[in-house]
This record gives sequence, C-alpha cells and structure tokens, in this order.
Amino acid sequence: MGLLSPSALAELYHLGQYLEAALGGPQDVEFAQDQAGHLWLVQTRPLTQPVPEVAVFDNANIQESYCGVTTPLTFSFAQRAYATVYRQTMRALGLPAATVAAHEPVITNLLALQQGRIYYNLNNWYRGLLLLPNFRQSKADMERMMGVLEPVDFVRDQHKTLSQKLALLPRLALTMGRLLGAFAQLPRQVKAFQARFETECQRFYQVPLADLSAADLLREIARLDTALLTRWTTPILNDFRVMMANGAATRRLTQIGVADADEFLSRYLAGGPAGAAPLASLLPALALRELGQVARQDFPELLPLLHAPGPALPTQVARLAPAFHQRVQHYIARYGDRTMGELKLETETMRTNEALFYSYLVGYLAPAAPTAPAAVALALPAQAAAELAVLLGPKSWLLARQVRGSLAALRAAVACRESLRLERTRLFGMYRVAYRALGQRLAAAGSLAAPLDIFFLTEAEIAAAAQAGGPQWAALATTRQAEFRAYRAAPAPAGRLVVPSRPAAVAPAPAPAAGRLRGTGCYPGEVRGEVVVITDPAQADIGAVRGRIVAALRTDPGWAVLFPGCRAVLIERGSALSHSVILLRELGIPTIINVPGLTQHLRSGQHVRADGRTGEVEVISR
Repeated sequence: MGLLSPSALAELYHLGQYLEAALGGPQDVEFAQDQAGHLWLVQTRPLTQPVPEVAVFDNANIQESYCGVTTPLTFSFAQRAYATVYRQTMRALGLPAATVAAHEPVITNLLALQQGRIYYNLNNWYRGLLLLPNFRQSKADMERMMGVLEPVDFVRDQHKTLSQKLALLPRLALTMGRLLGAFAQLPRQVKAFQARFETECQRFYQVPLADLSAADLLREIARLDTALLTRWTTPILNDFRVMMANGAATRRLTQIGVADADEFLSRYLAGGPAGAAPLASLLPALALRELGQVARQDFPELLPLLHAPGPALPTQVARLAPAFHQRVQHYIARYGDRTMGELKLETETMRTNEALFYSYLVGYLAPAAPTAPAAVALALPAQAAAELAVLLGPKSWLLARQVRGSLAALRAAVACRESLRLERTRLFGMYRVAYRALGQRLAAAGSLAAPLDIFFLTEAEIAAAAQAGGPQWAALATTRQAEFRAYRAAPAPAGRLVVPSRPAAVAPAPAPAAGRLRGTGCYPGEVRGEVVVITDPAQADIGAVRGRIVAALRTDPGWAVLFPGCRAVLIERGSALSHSVILLRELGIPTIINVPGLTQHLRSGQHVRADGRTGEVEVISR
C-alpha cells in the first residue's frame, strides 16, 4: 500500500476527533485500509502518556501594530501594557479579585515573541473570553475583529450542567450589565479620558528629560504608568464595544438576507454619516496636505529646498521661514509620533527626527494631492443605504429598528476607536523619548556601547542597569543585536504558528493560477496600474507610491501619509476592522487584504488589475 491520500488522512482526522469526543480523551488508534481504499477501525485505547497542550500564535491583527521584527524593549513593554489593561478590564467588569489573581498566568502571557516578531497567544485570549457570557459568540466576534482566518478550538467552552448554568446566571448577568452600562457611559468617559491625557502629555513634554538622571527618568516612566497606562480602561472597553457591535451588525445583516455582510459594511460605513467630521485617523494626512498648500502658496522660495529634503533642512527652514517652521513645530507636537511602525519603541519618528517630517511633506507639495474620495466612492454609502431600505421593506418595524441601531452603534464605536488609537500612538511616543533619554544616560555611564542599544534590553534589564550598572549590559545588547539581525535576514515566519506543530490532515492549498491572486475585498473599485511592493516600511518612498498600486506585507495607521496618493492598496496580512483598512475606506481607496503570497508573487514595476469588491488581483504585464 502506498502513501495515504489526502482524503484518507482527512477521514482519519475526523475519526480521531469523533473517538476523542465519544470516549472522553485522546485515543491510540489502530486502523487498516483495504484494496478499495476503505478505512477500517481495528482497535482504540486511551493514550497512556499525557498529551502536550497545543499553543496557537497568530499575528493577523497585531502585525498592524508591531510589523516585522521588533526589539526586546518593545516586546517587554507591549507585554506589560497588554497585561495592565487586561487587568483593568476584568476589574471594570466586576470580576472578583480572586478571579483576576487566578488568571494572572493568562494575563501576563497574552503576547508571545517568535523569531523576533510579536504574536497573539490565542489560547490565552480564548481563556479570557470564558469569563464573558456566551463564549461561542464572543469567540466568533473576537476572531472577526482580529482577522483570524482559521479559528481554533483547543480552548473550548466549559461543559456545565443545568444547575451549574443556573448558579452562574447572577454573575453573568452582572458582568453583562456592567459591560452594557460601561458602553452607555463611553461618550462621557472618552471626553474625560482625552482631557486627562492631554494634560499629562503637556506636562511630560515640559520636563527637561535630557537633564534628568537615570533614576529620575525611571520615575518619569513610572509616572506615565500611574497617570495613563493604568487608567486605560476607556479605550479597551471601546475595543470590546467595536468587537460586539461588529458581531451584532454582521448577524443582523445576515438575518435580513445580506449575502456578504463584510462587503456591505465596507460600503455602508464608508465616509461616515453626512456632515460628520473626518475620522481622527485622517487628521494627520489632512493637516500635512494643508501644510503642503501653505508652502506652495505662501513660501514659494522654500520649494526648491523642500523638494530635496535632507538632514540640514529643518535648520534651513527655521532660518529662512520662521513662520512656516513654527507651523511645522505645531504639527509635530500634535502628530509627531504618527509614522510607519509607530508602536515599536525603536522606530524613528518626526518627534525624534524632524527631517522625517520633510520627507513626508515632499509628497504633498504637488498641486493635485489627492486625499478626498472620488465621486464614485462617495456614492457607495448611498447605494448601500438604498439596498438596506429594500431589504428592510418587508421586515417588521422592530427588526428594521434593530438592524439600523446595530449599524449606528458600530459606526459610533469605530469612530471612537480611531480617535483613541491616536492617543495610544502618543502614549507610546512619550515612553519612546523617555527610554531614548535613558539610553543616553546608560551609554554615558558605560553600561551601553551606544544610546540606541537600550532597545535590545528588556524593561526589567534596563531598570537593573540603571540601578547597578556594569559592562554585562553592553555585552548582552551586542549579543541581542546579532540575534535580531539574523531574524531580519531570515524569511518571515507564517502568520499562524502551532506549537507543537502537527501534520496537516488535508491537502495543501493549491498554488494560485499563473498571474492571478485572490484575497478579501474590503473596499470596492476596479483599478489598473503599476505596482510598488513594500516589504520594509522604513524603506518606503512617498514619491514612489504616488499614482501606483501599493502591495504590502502589512500596514499600520502610520501609513496614512502614503495612502492618499495610492490608486489601490493590496495587503498580504490584515483584518477588515484594522485601523489601516478603516482609514483606506474613509479615503475611498480600493483595498484587498489577506492575499496569500502577495509580496512573493508580485514585484515592483508590474502592471496589475485589482478588484476591491471580489478580491481578485491579475497581473496584466510583466
């Protein structure tokens, strides 16, 4: 007998699943296959050795925040930040202190670092959802929001007897009541949160960090923890609201007969309601466009310099056009942390390197910088609303109200989330400049070979180095740099990692047809044009993407400065609810996500046809 066929392997897999469920545990199975290819179960017995837990790591959504290889400092900070806000959320939901303490291993391991890249530890996210009412529904909603393409079932809802379910009802009712009550208070809480954030941000940037000792800088970091990070309940509750509102809207649309709820939402939510202010995600790009217009109209003598930005340009502008320089400083004070890879602490931003601002501005100096959606894009929400009216016509008044209410709730939650996302960027910006100043102190003390080596130590190691010093920290940072250089040089690992790995029980996905790729359409529109492939955001050139179709491994909100000039955006890994995709929808730019092998199959200079409705990508010239 030769090798088992893929269909036989799949049949064995399902048999094993059935036997495990029926007999109460994993089984050691013996089977036979006859000449006709039929499988026969010979015997089964329980495994005598414990089965190791299967851990699943997925970066479908978090790669937007931490794209590519990061550093030990960023990972240790992100891990602590996630744990901090998760504890706050559990307390806000009224969970007992004993329950929060019992889940500490889950809370502190929501993230994992694999080959220098940050992943979600999905097992622990699922375990946290067990504390919410209706695990299955919450799990599906979370997977949709995270963009998890292949849901896993290694963490399952706990089987409960009727008496156990009845005993849990009061606690679950209290949890849901607290959650819904918190959602109702969010508009007021968001205003209070943002006012408190602004006050602390202004205070922080008035502190002369360059003059502080290492101990004082650690105290500044601790103050950020106390004043902001440990009071981050409002943004995380709104993330829950987005997750639940998106799930509710999707289920309502399916109920009334919408064939593709995600595609419908991409059109219905585009552009926001009539007369609404633009999403906060758009404001940095709109402000940059305005500065480009000011430079063109009021400071034409600067244009030759602005078209050739270099390290000396900020000094030249300050000397030649103080008024324009002042406007640039105002922009950087507000949006200087917004850049590609902005949540990675090691990333250079406009705040840490003013010359970066001018490299962005050069893409906005042309008179026809396209930032507003095309007329056809503006018609899409109206078309979706008309389709909705037709579908709701024969439905009951109550159902129609429920559907429209779920859509309005989702729109409000998404707008709030985009506003709060900018505050998270600014928070990370404060930690970034504090740690860079601390790197200067440690390098001056001989604990590091160079200030930026601080990013290759963890937060705990940095605190130890600041307190005791010693040459061992410089050696450790050097070793880590070599390790992480190797990660960058190696091919990127898969977006889904399973440990321990298991052989597939089904045939591998077929290779795409020659010249054709397919992903998930997120914003409609058929575009033909030249492709520019971007795998490293640090090397992205704004001028190179103007008027072209961008193909990227991943994106984040910092790409806002690139998007307005693009004809379409294709993303190898992403989520329909990611900040980047929401931004692209607001700009009316055709978008396709989750295109397997996109950056391997396409190369810059090719011409393609991209259909944002169907998700099809076709190479039309090589």
